[in-house]
Amino acid sequence: MKKIVVIGLIMLAACKNGDVKLSGGDSASSVALAKGSNSEDFSSSLSGLMSNYYELKKGFVLEDTLLIAKSAMLLSKDADKLPIQQMKADPTIIENAKVSSQSIVSQIQGLLGESTLENKRKEFQTLSEQLYDLIRIVQYDKEVVYHFTCSKAFDNNGANWLNNSPKIENPYLPKVTPACGDIIDSLDFRKK
Repeated sequence: MKKIVVIGLIMLAACKNGDVKLSGGDSASSVALAKGSNSEDFSSSLSGLMSNYYELKKGFVLEDTLLIAKSAMLLSKDADKLPIQQMKADPTIIENAKVSSQSIVSQIQGLLGESTLENKRKEFQTLSEQLYDLIRIVQYDKEVVYHFTCSKAFDNNGANWLNNSPKIENPYLPKVTPACGDIIDSLDFRKK
C-alpha cells in the first residue's frame, strides 16, 4: 500500500514539475488535466469528511482522547466511502484521488493504533498533509481550507494542520504555545 502511495506522490510531483512527457512530446505541465464540477453527493461526502477532520483536530486541541478516537473512526469511514467514481475529472485525477483517500484510511488506522498522545499527533501531522493533497486533487469547493504550520511542534521540527477559519487552534502544543501557528496556504476552489 505504501509503495502505491509513494509512486502516486512521485507521479504527482513529477507532473507539477513538468518532468513527465506525454505522447506527442508535450510535458504534463503544458497539458492541463480536465476537471469539472464535482457531484453534489461527492461534495457532501467530502464536507462530512472535513467536519470529522476538524473534530479530530479539536480533540487534539482539547487533548481529549475519546473525541480523538471517535472522530478518527468517523473520518476513516468517510474516507473509505468517499464516492470518488462520481468525480467529473480526468482519469488520472480520479486515480490520484483514490490513492489519496486510501492513504488517509491507512494513516487513520495508524493513528488509532498509537498508544501515546504524542505519537497520535505525529500520525495526525501526516494525515493532515494527505488530506491537504486530497483537497487540492479534487478541488474541494464548499469552503476555504487554511493550511497552518507551527514551527515549534515536535522539538522545533514543525508540523502542519488544516482549519476552516484563519483562527489559530494549535493541535500540537495547545497548552505550551497555543498561539503558535502561521497560515502557509489557503485553498479556495469555490466558484467566484
